[in-house]
Amino acid sequence: MSSKSESITVAHLTNVIDGRSNSGTARVAHELILQLSLQPNIRQVFIHFQQNQESIYQLPGTSEILIPLRRFPFASQFFSFLLFWIPRYFSSKHEPFDVVHWHASRVFPFFFLIKSDKVCITLHDANNRIIRGVNTFWTRLFYWNLRISVGKVDYIFGVSEDACTNLIEVAKFPANKVKRLYMASNFERIEPRRPLGFNLAPGFLICVSRWQSFKNVATLVEAYSLLLKNSEELPKLVLVGKPVSGYDLPLRKIEELTLQNHVTVLRDLTDSELAYLYRNALINVFPSLNEGFGLSVLEGLKCGCPSIDHKYTSTSEVSGEAGIHVDMTSAESLGEAISSLLKDPVLLDELRVRSIQRSKIFTWEKTVKSLVGYYTS
Repeated sequence: MSSKSESITVAHLTNVIDGRSNSGTARVAHELILQLSLQPNIRQVFIHFQQNQESIYQLPGTSEILIPLRRFPFASQFFSFLLFWIPRYFSSKHEPFDVVHWHASRVFPFFFLIKSDKVCITLHDANNRIIRGVNTFWTRLFYWNLRISVGKVDYIFGVSEDACTNLIEVAKFPANKVKRLYMASNFERIEPRRPLGFNLAPGFLICVSRWQSFKNVATLVEAYSLLLKNSEELPKLVLVGKPVSGYDLPLRKIEELTLQNHVTVLRDLTDSELAYLYRNALINVFPSLNEGFGLSVLEGLKCGCPSIDHKYTSTSEVSGEAGIHVDMTSAESLGEAISSLLKDPVLLDELRVRSIQRSKIFTWEKTVKSLVGYYTS
């Protein structure tokens, strides 16, 4: 490994970013790469499978390695990876990178064919071991691959203390290799823009989340319906999200409970549009039962929007004293938390101030400083 004062070369597996602009994993990897480009001693190389117009590929001082994607009956990327890297591994012309960084759990078997002095993997959390029904053959293969090859990995990054605990206790990765690397956000710097056709006045409730069973958005819809029975003055609810793998229970609940005039559903918004919503919302309700971090919670905090979140996962770690933490498995408990906060404007204003202060803990400058420290240690 190069000394800290010398330039080091970091190779990123960026196929996790390509074509996935609405993925939290992709967005975090993208921002990390942007921030690393500001470091004078970091040279970045992007390894992926296709030409892409993502802005990171235009950064000065970077280069790309494109793996030709060949078509196989299955696992085309993996077999293309093998065909490309096996000859390079045995070639004396292929100098090792200082660091290879994989930004998701989709780490191919024989990942060590890419020669490097250090291997870093961002796993975010052990949700594939916690949440029922999300595992596929491939996710099982990736985790099996990492467990048997963990001796070739230097650092495994979890994105919260809760995530690191899960990676050690549930996923059974060695504690000495698991390191906390908090996510961050620049939402406080984004120029807000009203979403096209959105006409609600400020003062609504917001939930920004994909629709999956563990994301628990349907429970929020049920809680909102319970509140509406007791108050016609309830603020409108805005859901920003869409079904994953056909999971549309939140939409069916809206129809079943006849909430069409009270709940607005938006999807595929830009960061500027999301910033507008956070800055004009009263409360950011994030009902997910399992999160490695909870980026939507932090984005809200950066815009002064306090959180109501699940007390048994990492989102309560992120929001801290700027959030209200409840058992999100209960629609009644969630409804009571929303109602109590709406009835206490003094506390709501205090939480808005706390949100800005709390959000200052999570900056890309701090995250990148920690990451470079791991790269160069």
